[in-house]
Amino acid sequence: MAENEIVLRKFRDKQTGEEFDLKTAFIERVIPVPMPVNVPLYVDGEMIPETELEKIGLEIVGYTQEQLDTVYYAELYAGNPDLAPRVRQYRDYLDNLALPYDATTDRIDAALQGREDLDAAGRLELAARIRTAFQDIVLNLEACGYMTASYEAWAQMPKLVKYLPAEAPEPEAENTDIQNQDIQNQDVREE
Repeated sequence: MAENEIVLRKFRDKQTGEEFDLKTAFIERVIPVPMPVNVPLYVDGEMIPETELEKIGLEIVGYTQEQLDTVYYAELYAGNPDLAPRVRQYRDYLDNLALPYDATTDRIDAALQGREDLDAAGRLELAARIRTAFQDIVLNLEACGYMTASYEAWAQMPKLVKYLPAEAPEPEAENTDIQNQDIQNQDVREE
C-alpha cells in the first residue's frame, strides 16, 4: 500500500467541519424550499399598501366600462354566431323606422302606424317581422343562459348594436369551368 493512498472516506460538513461515515443515509439541513403560502392582501380590513403589493409581484389595474363591454360583447358574439345577423336585422328595422335601439313595443307600434307608405296589411307584416327578429335575439340570449332574456335583449340592444362585429365580406364567386360553359351557352342561345 502506498503512503498517499486513501484508505478511509467520509462526508465532511463544510459549514461545521463535522465528519460523517459514508454509510450515513441523511443529515438534517435547513433548506429554503419554495412553497406556496397565502399572503394576506388585507390587514384589519384594509388593503396592504401598493408598495407591499409590488414586493409580492402584484399591481392594481383598472378597466373602463367601455373596455369591459368590448370584451364581454366580443365573447358573447364569438360564442353565439347566429346572434350577430339577428341583431343586424333588428337594427336595420329600427333604423328604417328612425327609432332608437332601446325602443319599446309601444314606440315601434306608433312608428309603424305612422308609415303612410304601407297599407294595414303591410304594417302588420312589418310588425310581425320586427317581433320575430326580436324573438330570435331572445332565443339566442336564452341559449347563453340569460334567465330574463326578453328583458335583457331590450335593455342591452343599444350595446348589442354598438359592439356588433364587422360583417365578413362575402367571397367573390370564382368563374369555374361550369359557370363559363353556362355563360357561353347563354350567349349562343341569345344570338
